[in-house]
Parts: sequence; C-alpha cells; structure tokens
Amino acid sequence: LDSIQETATGDMETLLNGLSASSDQASDLKFLSGENNANLQKSTAEAMHAFNGLLGKRLGGDCNTADYLTNPASSPRAKMGNTGSAASNYAFACGYGQFSKVQANGGAGAVESTLAGGAAGVEIRPTSPSVVRFGIGYARDDMELKSTSDTTTVNSIQAGVYAQHDLVEGREGKAYVGATLSGGYNMADTERHVVAGPIVRIAKGDVSGYNLSAGALLGALFRVGNVNIEPIASAEYIYNNQDSYTESGAGAGNLSVSGRETNLLRSSAGGQVNAVLPVGRDMTMVPQVHGAFIYDALDVNPGIHQSIGGAGFNVKGARPGRMGYEAGGGLTLNVNKKLSLFGDYNGTFRDHETDHSFLGGLKVNW
Repeated sequence: LDSIQETATGDMETLLNGLSASSDQASDLKFLSGENNANLQKSTAEAMHAFNGLLGKRLGGDCNTADYLTNPASSPRAKMGNTGSAASNYAFACGYGQFSKVQANGGAGAVESTLAGGAAGVEIRPTSPSVVRFGIGYARDDMELKSTSDTTTVNSIQAGVYAQHDLVEGREGKAYVGATLSGGYNMADTERHVVAGPIVRIAKGDVSGYNLSAGALLGALFRVGNVNIEPIASAEYIYNNQDSYTESGAGAGNLSVSGRETNLLRSSAGGQVNAVLPVGRDMTMVPQVHGAFIYDALDVNPGIHQSIGGAGFNVKGARPGRMGYEAGGGLTLNVNKKLSLFGDYNGTFRDHETDHSFLGGLKVNW
C-alpha cells in the first residue's frame, strides 16, 4: 500500500485515507489482506480426499466398509465351503459430514469448516478376487475465517474408479492391493469484509478449478475366529488447479487473485479390527475400531499471490501440522444377504487442526 500511496487517486485515495485515519490499522490491514482466499486450495483438496475415501478403501470414512463384511456369502468363511456366491455386485450410497478447526498460527487466523457431501455408485466383481467400483459424488464446504468473519463456500462435483485385487488368499485371510483414479470440478464463492477506518465494504469473488487424484494401498486380512485384523498402508496424491479471479463490490478494495497449481501427497499406515456377530437368522452386526498415523507432504496449505491497485503481495492461511493420527470406529448391520447399513466416526488430530467426520450409508446386492 505504501508503494501506491503517492500516486493513488479517486476511490483508492479514499480507501487509503480511511486506513490512515483508522485507530486500529493492524486490524484493518487484516481485513484487506484477503487471507480467506488462501484457504481455497485446502478446501478443495479435503473434498477430493473425502470422496476418495467413499469410493475406495481406507481406514475410516470407507463408504464400502470392508468388502468381505457386507454379504456373508462373499466372506472368507463362505469361500471355505458355506453356501452363497463369492462374486456379487453391489450398488452403494452414503453421506458424510466433517467438522474441522484449524487454530491460528504463523500470524494467520483460525479457520472453521463444515464439509458435507455424499457419493453413489456400483461395485462390480469381474472375478472372485477382483473388485471394481465406479462412483460419483458431490461436496459442499462452508469455511469461515474467525478473525474477520470472511466466508468461503466451495461446491465440488467428483467422479472416479477404484480397483482392488487379492494377491494371496487362504483360510485365515488374504493380502490385497488397491488403486484409485478420480477427479473433481470445484466452484467457489468468497465474501470478504473490507475495512479502512470508517469505510466498510463487502468484496465478493467467484472462482472455479479442478482436482486430479491417484492413490494406492496395500492391505492384509487376518482372521482369528470371528475377529478380523486388517493392517493397511496407503498413499494418495491430489493435484489442484485454481483459476485466477478478481473480486467485485468493494471498489478499490477488490483484490486480483492469481491462479495457482498445488500438490498434496498424503500417506497413512494403520489398521482396523472388527468382529462379525450373528444377531438373527440372516443378520450380522459388525463393530469395528481403527487407527492410523498420517503424514502430509508437499503443499499442506500453500499461499496465494494477490494484488491491490497494481501492487502485489503474498498471503498464507493457517497451516496445520504435517504429521498426525486418525482414530475412530463404526458399526455395520448386514440386514440380510441383499442389504447392509453402516455408520462410521473418524477423528483426525494433528498440530493446529482437529477434524471430526461422521458417515452413514447403505449397500445393496444384486
């Protein structure tokens, strides 16, 4: 702002004079910085991550639960001689809500986020040891920068495919590999308060972009009686492309925001334990608990380049820790050989950030 003070005219001069007259310039500069714009990329990456969890297989947030649990006929026990077909097809639908808080750190303000969405698709078994899932999804994330009450709303449309193949299978369990390919289109609306002394305005932005993602996992299943122990290690890559845009509605206080490409690599290693409990003639109940260590590499929450009155500057949002852990549990109710209902809670905990995610859905065999 100092670089354009001497040559400012019209509305820019009015804005700068209002800032000079302010009794709390530090607070007003916080409003002018457009920090909420820096949180967009983290939001779209989280929506893509959530969809990948619904589509594929991951500890917590797995819309398909464990593939051997949904239909007793497809379990290792059935393959040892019980009746039923091991190669069944399914349709699934599920929804989730995720509530996140990132604490203020590094000079950036705290952010609260409510991410809600769902996915639906089909699961096909071309051969007994192989599974292919196709799905589409939608997510909406409402974020608020607590220090300024600036808001961002992101709507995402997603699609992808997940494939899993059993490498080794025996009476006591199996080992398997899985891979995910997915993508999403994101549309965001931002609303930012512009405050400069007695001047108060609202700047609004409209921006779109897209994600591409690929993931891989390696897992194993060990059966001890009716208890299943399942260690899983996975890696997930998310590419984010955000278009440039210019705010409107705040006159000289509008910011021009540069486009940005970012990359996120998330890895995890952990396990889950569940037990298949009969509760009726054709009904089973499957409680499970899970936990994992997680690590985010590359761009955890990158900054953004913006300009006002032709003068450019960089700003970053609150940055969560790279390392953390997940813990949670859930319950699957196999009503019969055709229908399963399930619910799940997953908590993610790391420096400066806490996420609580709740999921529920159903799976139908045909």
